[in-house]
Amino acid sequence: MSVVVAAIQPYTADNLANEINNGPYKTTFAPEVTSKAYSNIAALLNDPTASASGPVYHADISGAQLLALVDPTELSSLSANDKDTFKFYSDSDEVVISNAALQTWLGSTFTQLSCPLSHAAIAADATRTGSRAEVLWGAGTVVTDVAINWALNRTNTIPFGS
Repeated sequence: MSVVVAAIQPYTADNLANEINNGPYKTTFAPEVTSKAYSNIAALLNDPTASASGPVYHADISGAQLLALVDPTELSSLSANDKDTFKFYSDSDEVVISNAALQTWLGSTFTQLSCPLSHAAIAADATRTGSRAEVLWGAGTVVTDVAINWALNRTNTIPFGS
């Protein structure tokens, strides 16, 4: 697909601390770090309307949603193999739209040239605006003040992966 989504980093204490100290909000975060106002930092990192937000893949959509995105005329022009593959996905309860193999297949099957309507609809529906945390660490990531405290101060509380 033609959707450009940033590569996902592991959500680790080092990456979180690096984002706070060196990311696009470092000037905004500096006084918050000094005063240990970690909830303010978390709020900005989790805000999808903030300036450093961006596109993230939906975690999944239903097969019915995928079917609704495809133009019937363009679908009928696909090869028998591609129609079978599409039927497999569209019959599924859950389609993991962020899966790299599926993205590759959709992009090569529903090209801008041969299937412009379907290509545009799938590309538009595959993503949503995510927070800075989601852009960096994947859809659904929520940064907490506890995680920020641990990342910056390395306390004994380990919030990652819980």
